[in-house]
Amino acid sequence: MIDTTPWEAAAPGVLRLPSGRLVRGRGLRHPLPPGPEPTFALYLLGRVPPPVAWESRWLRWPDFWLPADRTEAAA
Repeated sequence: MIDTTPWEAAAPGVLRLPSGRLVRGRGLRHPLPPGPEPTFALYLLGRVPPPVAWESRWLRWPDFWLPADRTEAAA
């Protein structure tokens, strides 16, 4: 069963979007923080991300640049 308990708003790496939704970010060089595993991940990277056990999407976005495909980024 998937744990969909929301993160604590004050937890490290958690950001509240204008919609009120909480998201958690981290660098891939770092291990997963304590708490539930992600149920979905959006990877903003210049190269293909490593395989993960959860649903994910990769948006090619080189460091310090704009997304490679602006239409896909807006979708």
